[in-house]
Amino acid sequence: TWPALIALLGSLFFAGMMVTTRKLRGTSDTVLVTAQMVAALVLDSHAGHRWLKDTVIGLVDDPAGLRLHIDDVEGSLFSSLSVTGLRLDDPQGAWLSASRVTVAWSPAALLQGRLVVRGLSAVALSLARLPDLPPDPEPPPDAGGFNYWWLTRVRVEALDLPGVSLGQGVLGS
Repeated sequence: TWPALIALLGSLFFAGMMVTTRKLRGTSDTVLVTAQMVAALVLDSHAGHRWLKDTVIGLVDDPAGLRLHIDDVEGSLFSSLSVTGLRLDDPQGAWLSASRVTVAWSPAALLQGRLVVRGLSAVALSLARLPDLPPDPEPPPDAGGFNYWWLTRVRVEALDLPGVSLGQGVLGS
């Protein structure tokens, strides 16, 4: 009878541990969801927009070549976001600019590994010339080539580019 009693107590202990683990897991899920909601609220605030702007500029900027300038970020990161005063510079100055770029997208599609842009528009888009950037460094031999697979996962449903201006260097002589 002792082995049966020990087995019963052991199974009750482990069952209690599983219930406690489930409760803790439910609590941790609640904490995670709450943290995600707070992060979403912060990202959709003025401070969040400033952080997003600074992060994107930091990722794009290259001291030897490309420089990104953004005046302001407006709207919701989770539905429709506008960037005002967008400009790309190379060492010779500005080569691409737009007074306003708006992206309406579906962040839920990212959960399925896709990027769905419902609408992309740019006001006063100007491509003055082609950029003059230093060549990329040689990739290591084991790096492989550029993987284009992600292009099949991007869908742009609407594109609106009124008033596009192309410079002479872009159009040719």
